[in-house]
Amino acid sequence: MQTQSLKRSVLSTFFISSIVLSTAASADSVLIGVNTSPLTINDDATTTIVTGTQFQNDNELSVIGQPFVKDPVLANEGTFINNGTFYGKFSDLKNDGVLLNTGSLTTHVSGLNNAASGHITNTGYIYNNGGSLKNDGSIDNQAEFNNSGTLTNYGQLTNQDTLTNRGVLSSYRGATLTNTGTLTNTSAGRFNNYIDSTLINDGTMNNEGRFTNAGKLINNGSFTNKYVFSNAINDTVTNNGVMTNNSTLENMNEIINTGVFINNEKATIRGNGSSVGNYTQTAGQTINNGVITQTSVNINGGSLSGTGIINSNVTVNGTSSDNYASINAGNSIGTMTINGNYTQGEFGSMVVEFNETSSDIFNISHEASLAGLLTFEFIGDNVQVGTFQFLTFASIVGSFDSIIYPSLMGFNFDVVFGDTFANLEISQSVSEVPVPASLFLFGPALLGFLGLRRKKAMTA
Repeated sequence: MQTQSLKRSVLSTFFISSIVLSTAASADSVLIGVNTSPLTINDDATTTIVTGTQFQNDNELSVIGQPFVKDPVLANEGTFINNGTFYGKFSDLKNDGVLLNTGSLTTHVSGLNNAASGHITNTGYIYNNGGSLKNDGSIDNQAEFNNSGTLTNYGQLTNQDTLTNRGVLSSYRGATLTNTGTLTNTSAGRFNNYIDSTLINDGTMNNEGRFTNAGKLINNGSFTNKYVFSNAINDTVTNNGVMTNNSTLENMNEIINTGVFINNEKATIRGNGSSVGNYTQTAGQTINNGVITQTSVNINGGSLSGTGIINSNVTVNGTSSDNYASINAGNSIGTMTINGNYTQGEFGSMVVEFNETSSDIFNISHEASLAGLLTFEFIGDNVQVGTFQFLTFASIVGSFDSIIYPSLMGFNFDVVFGDTFANLEISQSVSEVPVPASLFLFGPALLGFLGLRRKKAMTA
């Protein structure tokens, strides 16, 4: 099959599928109709799909220029349907109309500009290979989209299938990027969500490179960080889905969790320099098996658990008796370390699990201010008599309002506070002694003074 090449002079005619489509009165010309054979545009003029017209590529269309000279331009002001292969190199593709890609569209060291009035829908394959893609309008990706160049979003970018970034992907002021498919920022990529921009994830996001959020990030799906994710000053990450940190999360402002937030072993949540943010949970679950270093960790609903270290002041308090917040050391039985003050309010609950040989331990380096509930849960097979330390602190204010022990016959449970610790003491109940029959002569009133009494918890 012979490839057609288009070079125009002031009066030029160009061909598609050996059919004369138009005659130009200048160095510029137009595309209209259907292309069914290979076509190459390689001059330095502008080829236009004009408003109200449609051009359909069912074969191969190449727009190729030379480095360091004026680029050839394909400008779409109408409707451009690419069912075949589009390849642009050292050229510009400008879209002010509707671009429907069902085939393969590759820009290699080229520019692809989607204007404010432009709309791009991809159900095929788009590859920005070392070029510059700027979106001021809307891009709807329903298939595969690979960026190895620069992708700059000022408009609406929606990914419903697979978007992979190996270059630089940036959303600027006023832009929105919505992901309902799979968005991956690879180890070679940089992802920037700049000030006043919004990133909404309703699908799956994987960060394997560097990801900076300077706007608003709302995760309703699954977000996994495997390298460096930075939440800048004055910006917010809201997690309503599942967010997993396997590496470094720099939070310099606010993380709000209402879903499931997992900070895995060897992972860190910290600030950057003097900018250290806050972590707030209003519902859901935080599992920390790594290190969290924030100005404060506020659990206003849901639960905090894990075997990690929290270098922060921690507050655990729900909003009412119907909405308690709880703290649970370990993933079963384990130790949680808080290097800071611990405050538990009246709607807070500390849950301690224990078995025959060990119990959860809460190590608090500073002051423990206590109120609310203390609950013990036995998860072993046979209760053993003994003493189990479950809480250490530097100083203490207040005490738990209520203590709930397991309902286990034959054992007494007491909480004993020392100057810097609290222990659970388990002793065996004294067997009931039969009452001599002669005592019944003193009348039934004496029975009110009999019966077993359980020791109350001792408080400091």
